[in-house]
Amino acid sequence: MITELGNMEEKPNTGKVTHFSDLENGVLDDKYKNFVFNSSLTIIFITILLFILNPKFFDRLQYEDGYVENLTVLFLIVAVIGIGRYLIRSVKSDRIYHLKYLFVQLQILGFLSVALYATLQELEFGQRAFGYEMSDTTKEVTKGNGMNLHHRENMELFLAFGAIIFTIYTVVLPYALRKPWINTVIPTQIFLIEEWILKIPRTLVPAFSAGAFLAFLQVISPLFTSELEEFNEYSEVCFAYAFALLGTYLWTSVNQGRFN
Repeated sequence: MITELGNMEEKPNTGKVTHFSDLENGVLDDKYKNFVFNSSLTIIFITILLFILNPKFFDRLQYEDGYVENLTVLFLIVAVIGIGRYLIRSVKSDRIYHLKYLFVQLQILGFLSVALYATLQELEFGQRAFGYEMSDTTKEVTKGNGMNLHHRENMELFLAFGAIIFTIYTVVLPYALRKPWINTVIPTQIFLIEEWILKIPRTLVPAFSAGAFLAFLQVISPLFTSELEEFNEYSEVCFAYAFALLGTYLWTSVNQGRFN
């Protein structure tokens, strides 16, 4: 239910009023909360246990075109479809002409762009599917025969910075910009721009946290193994899983009348 200000809407099936920058849905949160937390914790536990008990099998699962990589692509495709549908519905809203609403939708577009880029990266931008050959110059830049962008000059630094921003968006802000944190530890200057910032559902934070945790293990893995990217594919599949959950969450919220 849109108010006179056009900024607030009634949470579907809850009667609670929420701002359009807040993606939470009370009914969906009840369904997702325990499942997301338990599945994320289970993924971390199994990954670490597998790494300790059977390093060879752990490594074999993340081979090129292996089970982990294929699962990552599957999750990302689900994410792209779900987030894309939500975004299409959101831009049809009359509020799209309001600057604050448009800025929030651009942040959702950012999530969609990350998921789409990650999908194309995992598929090497269709190189093997279409069978095109890269030039020698491109091979030097990508440091191999696979088509990718993360080895380009300054790209790794850009992606590292992006990973920090992404982690803040998915792990910190969902709590920091909601009560009770926003009333106690958030500076007034940030509180004033709270309605401009997208807030994903808190029930999805454990899934994104699992990816961040395994990415951290990847960074410190040289302390335990000679391979820096020991946990790389596993952190990617965790992030992809989190994206898939976000995609299904948003898809379902559209069906529950988010834009009615």
